Amino acid sequence: MKKFLRTVLRILLILTLMFLTGLMVYLITVGVITVDSSKLPSNRVSTADTEAAVTQPMNIATTPAAQTVPETTQAVVPAETEPSQNAETVAAETTDPIPPEAMEQTFPEGENPEPDVLPGTESGQETTELTETLPIVITSSKDVITLKDTEPADSTEPEAMTNTEPTDSTEPSVVENTLEPTQAITESVSVEEPEKTELQEAPQEPEKTEPQEEPQNQEKTEPQEEPEEPEDFSGKIAAGSYHSVWVKSDGTVGTAGNMESNRRKTTQWNNIVKVAAYHHTVGLRTDGTVIVAGEVPGKSNISGWTDIVDIDASANNTVGLTDSGTVVCTGYNTYGQCDVSSWRDIVDVAVGYRTTYGLKANGTVVAAGSNAYGQRDVESWTDIAAISAGDYHVVGLKSDGTVVAAGMNCYEQCEVESWMDIVAISAGSCHTVGLRSDGTVVATGYNKYGQCSVGGWTDVVAISGGTNHTLGLRSDGSIVAAGSNGYAQCNVGS
Repeated sequence: MKKFLRTVLRILLILTLMFLTGLMVYLITVGVITVDSSKLPSNRVSTADTEAAVTQPMNIATTPAAQTVPETTQAVVPAETEPSQNAETVAAETTDPIPPEAMEQTFPEGENPEPDVLPGTESGQETTELTETLPIVITSSKDVITLKDTEPADSTEPEAMTNTEPTDSTEPSVVENTLEPTQAITESVSVEEPEKTELQEAPQEPEKTEPQEEPQNQEKTEPQEEPEEPEDFSGKIAAGSYHSVWVKSDGTVGTAGNMESNRRKTTQWNNIVKVAAYHHTVGLRTDGTVIVAGEVPGKSNISGWTDIVDIDASANNTVGLTDSGTVVCTGYNTYGQCDVSSWRDIVDVAVGYRTTYGLKANGTVVAAGSNAYGQRDVESWTDIAAISAGDYHVVGLKSDGTVVAAGMNCYEQCEVESWMDIVAISAGSCHTVGLRSDGTVVATGYNKYGQCSVGGWTDVVAISGGTNHTLGLRSDGSIVAAGSNGYAQCNVGS
């Protein structure tokens, strides 16, 4: 830092001397100060000898802090000549440092750095070049300085400053001025290279992004309502042994067929959501309770059931599924068909003549009761979505729309392997009925009374197989029937 301050002071001193010299020359030019040429030393160069001299400006170059400067700079002038040569030679050597502004830049081979920018000449500003024409002109040939007397300029005022546009040249900026003829300064200096310091880049401000305006007059779209689940029509119709039952839209029940044993005494029923039938009729209310019409073993026990969500009936038994996934059963238990109290996670139930079935939530099936015809061979069933039981056989609907069956097959009631695209199944006493997704119906098994003649049915949403007849519920609420009509069980038109 001290060396730097000393260098700055020397530069200021030199600039002051240059200014005073220029002032003296100017005063001499305008006549304020007169010079007697007769008193000048005899070794001065004559005017005639210097007519061909070329006026050269002095170059003041700024040396970048990181550039290498030769340790010494020595100006060499010719030895002193005879007075007749009219030349004065001066040899000088000094160890004082030359200010960076007064020395030429030197760069290593291959490097050509951009010149430093002088104060006031930053990017976008104009460079001012000052040129004064004085009566006394300094001419230089290498390191020899000569003096020439000239006539005063026509104008006593210095020439006006001219502005010039910055150029693309990579040479250092040049400042022209004149010096006193007697002032020839040559200095040699050893300048230590200052340590290089990296300038930290100023953090760039993030680009400002204007918030996007919301489009005007944008149509507001109302949230789409979730599609409603299709209505469950299972249990809306039931085909018994000799009668038919269905649930009306007002929650009451309609019947057709045999009038015996009070099986049709359902005129006072209301709030019914599902029905089941065999020799008797069972109704499930909206509050989860169950009502029975007709004589059936264990009838008194049914009145105490609660929280029931599904029901089924056979000749000798009635079963109910609770909302907790357990099963209740009443009626004969000769073959253990009512031993279902330990079942859990049940989602569907079915009951045959002497066997009870439960569909578990994992798609497997459990069974209790008689297995005389292999009707309980359901342990290997998987991916089951619904079950239905006949007298001595059982069928299962898989989630892929195919059907499996087990039990008695004397009437081919279990020949369902080829069925596809089935959405609902129902087992009659000795026949099996399937509902396709397109609303058509297929059937197989005992067909003495035409209970399997359902090929022309369309637009069907629910099916039920009885002892010797079959029912179908259409989407418009009407009911179709096929099979035995000895007790008018197929008169379901009203």
